Amino acid sequence: MHTSIKALSTFLTVTSLFCSPIMAVENNFLGIWKTEKKGEESKTADVEIKPCQANPEKLCGKIVDIEQRIDPETLLPKLDKKNKDKSLRSRAIIGLAMLEGFSPKKDYYSGGTIYSPKTGKTYNATLKLKNKNTLEVTGHAFIFSRTQTWKRVK
Repeated sequence: MHTSIKALSTFLTVTSLFCSPIMAVENNFLGIWKTEKKGEESKTADVEIKPCQANPEKLCGKIVDIEQRIDPETLLPKLDKKNKDKSLRSRAIIGLAMLEGFSPKKDYYSGGTIYSPKTGKTYNATLKLKNKNTLEVTGHAFIFSRTQTWKRVK
């Protein structure tokens, strides 16, 4: 009897996760996205978006590939040389957390931040799907904002 109650409880928990409207929105955001060459971003990166490790209800994203992997000055893998925190400047760009802490809303994610290795700056941001293969990423600084259109990597 105890085993069947535990099995039923597990089934209901798993079922409720997949039937949740927030989970349905979240699944559309998951995957690998290619950034846009726009503004100060002159090279593209591939960013993998998935649930945050510390809080799976939120989304995070890390750089999994970059257009120019080697620093032409050092002939070594590109590093986070522009980071304001000098102790972080020796970390590789590939593997770097670029998106952090996005909370689900009705049809978009907000409340997170985006980090630009090109400038070493972090901005508040929102994520909104235009369609299943197009993601609008908007960074906000004071009253200004800039939107990039990212494409899903197939």
